[in-house]
Amino acid sequence: MRYSPDNISGFGVNATSDIFQSKSVGIDKKSLNLNQLDSDTKQKIQYETVFLRTLVKGNANLFEYLDESGRIHFFIQKGEDEIKELGLIKYQVNVGSYKTLELYKEQLKNLFADCASFDYKNVAYEESSLKKAVTKYNACFGSRGDYVKKNVKTKVSWGIFAGYSIATGKYNTDSEYSLDYTLASTIKYSQATSAVIGGTLELVPQRVSKHLTLGFDILYKNQSFSGNANNSGRFVIYDVKLGFSYLQLDYLLKYTLHTKFTPYVKLGIGTSKVFNTKNQLIEEYEASNQVYNGSLDKFNGFALGGLGAVGINYHKIGFEARYDHNIISGSQKKTSFTTNTIYLILSYKFN
Repeated sequence: MRYSPDNISGFGVNATSDIFQSKSVGIDKKSLNLNQLDSDTKQKIQYETVFLRTLVKGNANLFEYLDESGRIHFFIQKGEDEIKELGLIKYQVNVGSYKTLELYKEQLKNLFADCASFDYKNVAYEESSLKKAVTKYNACFGSRGDYVKKNVKTKVSWGIFAGYSIATGKYNTDSEYSLDYTLASTIKYSQATSAVIGGTLELVPQRVSKHLTLGFDILYKNQSFSGNANNSGRFVIYDVKLGFSYLQLDYLLKYTLHTKFTPYVKLGIGTSKVFNTKNQLIEEYEASNQVYNGSLDKFNGFALGGLGAVGINYHKIGFEARYDHNIISGSQKKTSFTTNTIYLILSYKFN
């Protein structure tokens, strides 16, 4: 069965404590979008039966309605009187200019004239200001109201994590210089393992979805790579050692299923401050037994990458498998070092 304002009187939403009531009301369909304004200064009222979101309930009731165009409407009711929309009109004066008629202020002035302390002049056409005004009116009669919709705040949680990572790396260049080309195309680097520690901060915007979370992770890790190649044409052996320390900040979007064990997936991007802790290139010429010590391009700077993760939480404990791809830019435009890292992480949330 499909529920609608025509066959049920209302419903509530536990996650946000919202109460919706089915009401037949006149709705102003005139747009407030600046790109759709005309010169008409009159409301365009259409009568419909819709679900109104209750903001304040008492001697005076305040409701909110979001229409199909995205416009937010506010409705007022005093006692058992008819529910009426609080009027706001925007109309075009000239191309690129418009005026606003704040009809709702005169409505509030007349409707709440029996409260001597009520001041309508500074009431804005927005939820928080209208709730405050109607609650103040209800207080004139010894009550702040039977119900006042609380503002839903974004939930904040934080925690720490530690784990283990394993990474592969590759030196990249577009240079035609033979040594750079040889180092980029022939050397296979060993896998780098590292411990990982960090902290996490999550923001849950309650009005959007209880499943979606915006997250920020900051982590520290070290990676050491080594590789070698034999240029048989020149009888040269190349031995390369590279080390990196990262202070990485990840920006994450997380989707969670709320069950006893709460599985989740994450997608995001990461930015890192990278310190090139080791950069050694050894060239050994077999014929002459000569050895030259040098280095690859400098990699101190920043890295940018993408990441994804899957995990599961049980109460405050979590386990996660994560993958990220980072590109570390060299000081020369034609060089970079890319890493692909897999993490196994244990986490603990404090709230």
